[in-house]
Amino acid sequence: MMQELRDYRALIAQIAPELDVRQIRAANGQFNDVIIANEAWVFRFPRSAASAATLRAELVTLRALAGRLPLPIPAPVYSSDEASSTYMGYHLLPGEALSRAEVAALPDDTLERIARQLADFLGVLHQLPLSLLPPGTPIQDTRDEWAKLFAGFRAQLFPHMRPDARDEITRNFSAFLDAPTEDTWTPVTRHGDLGSSNVLYDAASGALTGVIDFASAGVGDPAIDLAALMSWGDRLLAQVMITWPAAQSLLARARFYRSTFLLQEAYYGLRDGDQESFESGIAPYR
Repeated sequence: MMQELRDYRALIAQIAPELDVRQIRAANGQFNDVIIANEAWVFRFPRSAASAATLRAELVTLRALAGRLPLPIPAPVYSSDEASSTYMGYHLLPGEALSRAEVAALPDDTLERIARQLADFLGVLHQLPLSLLPPGTPIQDTRDEWAKLFAGFRAQLFPHMRPDARDEITRNFSAFLDAPTEDTWTPVTRHGDLGSSNVLYDAASGALTGVIDFASAGVGDPAIDLAALMSWGDRLLAQVMITWPAAQSLLARARFYRSTFLLQEAYYGLRDGDQESFESGIAPYR
């Protein structure tokens, strides 16, 4: 790792010589190597061709959303969307990832403040004109997309699962895919991965300070973002539902989406050769 850090320090010095990089450290990243420089800058370097393509799309999304949301988001200063050299670098946003354990311990007034911030953020994000994104941006979260993902789960993940887990997943997907066609939704701009690791919090002020990782952002079902909020537990979810009444209509789909998150972690970990992610996602089903 020390050798890799030295290599990244040299690379960042080439990308941004004016930064005078004196200190670097590695941070957690599921699909990218994440390097913090001088405790002030974040640089992300994809680990695979698939991750590079995702990062290039994220650059487009971040540029389109810049200055339009009520919470700070990454604003790339350094970037390359060349297939042979893809990366981004931006100012480190303040705060730390807000964990489920921290949410459980928050006093009621702080929980209400955070729920309001999340509801405001999603309310603005979901109402942004789709025309902000490039023409031809595909609609995600469709039934066909979920059917294809389920086929991938069966082919790639089922061999690693116990029989009752395979049966439960099959029933869950069948119920979702066979639901009445009138259960439709209007596409919106959504974050796509609004879990606890991607929302930043400052304990001193008791407020959220930013949202990061727009790798999964795009046009899709707003229920995807509600599903991600469920990772913080029922207490925050209940407060968000009070602050964001429109979310009530999203709950059924959000519960289904939430049930697939570990499967997706395992599936994409397997795709990208990330054994740690694969093992973490598949563990409950073995």
